[in-house]
Formats: sequence, C-alpha cells, structure tokens
Amino acid sequence: REGKDLHADVRITLKQALLGFELDLEHLDGRAVTVRSPPGKITKPGDVIKLRGEGMPVHNFPSEFGDLFVTCHVDFPAEVTQAQTQALQEHFV
Repeated sequence: REGKDLHADVRITLKQALLGFELDLEHLDGRAVTVRSPPGKITKPGDVIKLRGEGMPVHNFPSEFGDLFVTCHVDFPAEVTQAQTQALQEHFV
C-alpha cells in the first residue's frame, strides 16, 4: 500500500507474456479483481498494469478510491526442446 493506492505482484508464463492473459486477484475485501494484459501488447518483466479505482477509499471521500498497480513478473523456462527451438525460429524474425 502507498497512500490510497495498492500494489500487487503477479507471476505469468512466457506464453502469457507473449499472447496475453487474464487473471483474477483476490482484493483486500475478498472480491475478485480481473487483471488483463492490453490486447496485442507483449508484457515485459516489470511491466505495471494500472487498475483505476481498485485501491483504498480516499479519507473523508468514501466514494473515491485509489488505484491498484499490478507488477508483472515473467517466468522464463529453464530450457527449450529442439522442437520448441525450431518452432520459435519459424515464427519469429
């Protein structure tokens, strides 16, 4: 937490980083908050997704809320198979 804003970390796979993802996080109040990668955008390690209005209520203004900042951490595979290497070489320039 930083003032009215909340911070969270998520771990995603390399596949999710490249192709997109949608994850549910449990908010402090117990409800699910959906985090989505921007369509067509590759998520890099350390990218931050801002969810407006999902932070803490603003003191003396209960109808106003801070934001939730979600930092993405990408889990890279330790190794790739020969078939995976070939497939990657065929699909990437």
